Amino acid sequence: MRLTTLIITWAATAIPSSPRAQTPAESTIRTTATAEVRRPPSYAVIQVGIRAAASTAAEAMAQVAASQQALLVQLNALGFPADSLPTTRYSVAREATWETDSVPGFAAQTSMRVVVTDLGRVGTIVDAAVNAGANDIPTIEFKIDDPRSARDEALRAAVAEARHEAEVMAEAAGGRLGELLEITTGRLGAGLMRSEGVVVSHFTVDQRVPVAVTPDDVVTTATVSLRWRFIPSEN
Repeated sequence: MRLTTLIITWAATAIPSSPRAQTPAESTIRTTATAEVRRPPSYAVIQVGIRAAASTAAEAMAQVAASQQALLVQLNALGFPADSLPTTRYSVAREATWETDSVPGFAAQTSMRVVVTDLGRVGTIVDAAVNAGANDIPTIEFKIDDPRSARDEALRAAVAEARHEAEVMAEAAGGRLGELLEITTGRLGAGLMRSEGVVVSHFTVDQRVPVAVTPDDVVTTATVSLRWRFIPSEN
């Protein structure tokens, strides 16, 4: 786990402008801290795609269908039944050239999601998919089984760090920390917003070469901001 304090500020509330409402200013301490939790990935999600171009839409679709069938046979042989390989995309569209805006033909493409729990097989599965006709592997994403517990751990660590910073500041300023007035957090994390994964590869397969994929830890990040009442020393 790594703790990183991003922002620490000392603030005092403004004194009311009305002469009849003059009261002593309330001093507060605001701290913002970030914590990271690193966990080894539990599984990988591979997006496997096939793209074909032809002079007619029907021909492009037929090429994609043939390659898709060969891909399914190959993946079935590796232990992935058809019902575990959901289609995530299918499209057929005219293709236009940038230079003349003419339409030389049609492009069809499809993709499926392959979930791999044995991380040591990721490279082998990518190789097999390419050999079976896949020509687009846009992402290989590593995830953890329980992102919520990682998020909770990061939140607790960030709050503890923010409180520690506030206590040190209060003591250094000659007082002590009072009640908690405000606490907020943002949805930040590994694998970006929901802290569920990390994309390690983004490429289009043009050559059938062996693929080596080394997974990194999944990093879950939590950021919190807290505001406390500052109680000055009576001495």
